[in-house]
Amino acid sequence: MIDRLVRKGVAELPEYIPGKSKEEVVRRFGLNYEDVVKLASNENPFGPSPLAVKAIQEYAEEVNVYPESGAETLRKELASSFSLKPQNLIIGNGSDEVMELAVKAFLNPGEEVIIPFPTFSMYESFTRLYSGKIVRHPLDASFDYAVDSLLDKITPRTKIVFLCSPNNPTGSVISEGDLRQILEREVLVILDEAYAEFADKSMVPLVKGYENLLVLRTFSKAYGLAGLRVGYGVAGKKIIDYLFRVKPPFNVNLLAQRAAVEALRDIEHLEQTVARTVAGREYLIRELSRLSGVKVYQSQGNFVLLELIGDNVSARGVMEEMMKEGIIVRSCEGFGLEDRYIRVSVGREEENTRFIQKFKEKLSHGK
Repeated sequence: MIDRLVRKGVAELPEYIPGKSKEEVVRRFGLNYEDVVKLASNENPFGPSPLAVKAIQEYAEEVNVYPESGAETLRKELASSFSLKPQNLIIGNGSDEVMELAVKAFLNPGEEVIIPFPTFSMYESFTRLYSGKIVRHPLDASFDYAVDSLLDKITPRTKIVFLCSPNNPTGSVISEGDLRQILEREVLVILDEAYAEFADKSMVPLVKGYENLLVLRTFSKAYGLAGLRVGYGVAGKKIIDYLFRVKPPFNVNLLAQRAAVEALRDIEHLEQTVARTVAGREYLIRELSRLSGVKVYQSQGNFVLLELIGDNVSARGVMEEMMKEGIIVRSCEGFGLEDRYIRVSVGREEENTRFIQKFKEKLSHGK
């Protein structure tokens, strides 16, 4: 009976499959938890700011009261850091929630949503959930945005264009000039900048000149607060007003709000985290580029995409062999790519070194 009652959009929605957890690998291969390295989910291996941890401890006894419904304190802090006003920001239970609020607020059933390919799967999930029509835009052979062909796909039926920059899983970015061309069209552009702190440039300043731009940001990556689920959207006042109309009250918990405020204030910790991550990323790119049978793509995220070249190669097979060694990486079939692509998150220096060592061994043995 339930199968007949569930809404059609939900019944046809595939479940999101995250990267393997350390617990899962420990159980499966009988490994010690402390010996397992997770380089599969683009998490921050350096941890959150000590100020954020202190805030969680200090406010733990106040969780009997509701948090600020609109996260006013955090919005003021963010507005100051971007030279914007609080009315230009909305806080979400992760940037995923802000993404869903935007689709809920702007997409009517049957309207078209342009989505790059490959990219983060939740853009398609939310489009399907709210009965939109997906129009895929393949990236070019180097996984860069082919903006001319994207512009050709925009029609009077197009409502939203999703962009991810740096793009997950490729690490590629969209240029400001290309983004401005898209923004000149009468569509809502949702630009996901989850990894912007690791990139050369952010497009947040453009919200001052384009009322149809919504930029998504998160505290999960560079700030190391993935477990607290706090993200935000930056846009003109009109977009933010509409998002607040569909936002549930008290959507971001007290500890997440307080920790995010302190994380934002700890500029030194952020700078150190970004510097170490970028150094690790360049190390991975350099070492992987030296290997035969491997193509490495340039990245501005905290991860690197590599392609196995040759006959009878299998990213899934390499991933399995690496897990036996206690190293978790991500094959990219979940992104719709062939079984020869692997995404590796940047870890600590010793974790990156261990990955390279074991990966070389697996390649040399034909695994």
